[in-house]
Amino acid sequence: MSNYPKTFRRAVALPLLACAGVLLAGVSCSLGGGSRRADGGVFKSTDAGSTWQQVVFVSQGKKTAVTIANLDVARLLVSPVDPETLYALAGGEGVVMTENGGQSWRQLYKGSVSGLGLAARAKGTLFLATGNRLLKTADGGANWQNAYLENAPGVSFTDVAIDPQNVKHVLATGSRGGLLESVDGGVSWQLRYSFPEGPARVIFNPRNVSVLYVPLPSGTLWRSADAGKTWVNVTPSLPGEKRFKTGPFLAFTFIPQRLDALFYATSYGLWRTNDAAATWQSQKLVTTASSVAITGVTVDATHEQNFAYVAGGSLYRTDDNGERWETVQLPSGRLPTALVASSPNAKTIYLGVTKPKQK
Repeated sequence: MSNYPKTFRRAVALPLLACAGVLLAGVSCSLGGGSRRADGGVFKSTDAGSTWQQVVFVSQGKKTAVTIANLDVARLLVSPVDPETLYALAGGEGVVMTENGGQSWRQLYKGSVSGLGLAARAKGTLFLATGNRLLKTADGGANWQNAYLENAPGVSFTDVAIDPQNVKHVLATGSRGGLLESVDGGVSWQLRYSFPEGPARVIFNPRNVSVLYVPLPSGTLWRSADAGKTWVNVTPSLPGEKRFKTGPFLAFTFIPQRLDALFYATSYGLWRTNDAAATWQSQKLVTTASSVAITGVTVDATHEQNFAYVAGGSLYRTDDNGERWETVQLPSGRLPTALVASSPNAKTIYLGVTKPKQK
């Protein structure tokens, strides 16, 4: 990936779509009026998934409510500094956000988005990956500046992440496998590593930031124990010639009670490590491994034996580390693509959904 000098810093003009006088992408202009209510966007549960409420309101138009009930959500991110602030990434529809736990949403960025980096020590600082550009805002999205432009033909960014303990340390991944690093908040960049293919994500361990993970689309998982300088393949071992596939919606969740523990969902079930991927254990599940894709995992912030995952049209939850499971039907007929918990309230979780791709 080329090193683009940061010579033009100007606010990015955001093209927006209008609906009932409100500027927002992926909106539904009506929740009723004789038509079937759209079952997309974001859902919220305050009782660990027993009941759900669709939280999609944007504003009240003259005749109908403007909502994000038709939005296809690829990822959900909870702000590390404010549990009431969430960001929903919707691919080509951009990013929408809420600052009140889903009571209302607004457009953060309109355009194709593949990654969003949130600063844990500066609420208004974000990095955004869009096409061949990295953008930065220091005022919560009111103004965006170009942080990097990739000039190599056909190369785009796949994700961007900010060090939870150092807002100036930023990593970004490219579609041809490049890992870019900035140690000055996006002023300058260098190529840190080259993976065999374009990474799906770059993930800091929030409790141990020297440890990072990069899952590749082919199914392999890579780990760095020195803040991204060197990398090793730490994919769990499978018998025979079987190979993992992670799919487009990655389920990867750290276990808050432990320093280096996490869940990693693949095409062969749910895997757990307690030692930064040095060893893995296959988690007991109610669904048969490889029978249905796991697209979201969440762990209770107060009790690690309480966790849940979504697969198909159901949520599966346990309070005894997988010995017994309870099945709850999800509130949408769309594919569940994101499941996140809102700390410190262990029972509050959010679900993002999207329409399945037509075969």
